[in-house]
Amino acid sequence: MEIYHYDSHDKFYLYKDTVPDLSQDSIQKGGGLPSSATYIRPPFEDCTDGFIPVFEDGKWVIKADIFWHRKPHIEVNFDAGRKASTLDYKDYEAVFPHFRDWPQLCNTVLVRFRCIQGIRIIYQKFRDLIRLHDSFKSGNGSLNNDSCLVPSPIYIYKFESESFVFLMRRILDSIVQMMWVELEFSKFQHKRKIECESIGFLLTKHKDSQLYKIFCGDEFYEKGNECFLGVINDLFNAFKHSVIHDETMSLIGSEWPTIVCLYAKYANYDDQIQYHNHNAYHILMGFQDCLDRIFKNYELYKQQLKRDD
Repeated sequence: MEIYHYDSHDKFYLYKDTVPDLSQDSIQKGGGLPSSATYIRPPFEDCTDGFIPVFEDGKWVIKADIFWHRKPHIEVNFDAGRKASTLDYKDYEAVFPHFRDWPQLCNTVLVRFRCIQGIRIIYQKFRDLIRLHDSFKSGNGSLNNDSCLVPSPIYIYKFESESFVFLMRRILDSIVQMMWVELEFSKFQHKRKIECESIGFLLTKHKDSQLYKIFCGDEFYEKGNECFLGVINDLFNAFKHSVIHDETMSLIGSEWPTIVCLYAKYANYDDQIQYHNHNAYHILMGFQDCLDRIFKNYELYKQQLKRDD
């Protein structure tokens, strides 16, 4: 049986759907219908260009299509380019670079130590996501909780996934800042200002810089899946700024833990909205591959400096 959905506010036709057949009595009473839907078929044959069926007072009428229509979502899926079974919990203490201190401002040993510990917490959060997801799959995990002192498990899962991404972004931003100061120390000593402070700045305003080459690669430096940096940047901004992200709070992957959100860049909802739907395994592998590439390229940069000297 076909039903027809319409916009909850302006009542114009959206799409049709198929549901199990119901009795005539249920149909007459409007039973079995989701909100903003009807069994009554719109008169599509009476529509011409620029007009649309609108559901008013229990029936369809044809009106000029002067309504605002949201553009279709664009789905974003990050693929690390390798199987989830290749994921390994790497320890970065031996390979995480050492950076010079910022006189009177920052002991970078503390920043380095916090980043290394942050990676270990990311691993812990990833395991927590797997555990929570497994409980939902097995039917042992409740999506809701009535206690005011205990959050609903689905929200625990969602906030864990947000902090999982937040820590990645914070670590990457810390590396951006420490590495920029290392590359531009004389400029930093003169102005005491970091001109490239985050992944967002690096990807939009510093594409011609040496720092960008180290992070993303070029003919000399190793290239990688640079879209990961864009994905982690957009995810972070969505979690931080996007109200419509809350529309995805009940969405989780059927087979794997996922990172899901909706994001309108610069809160421009007239533009195409991104629907981020990422396998958490691939996000973690992308983060590891990104760190590996950055640290390898930074070593190449330092070796090149020594040869030039």
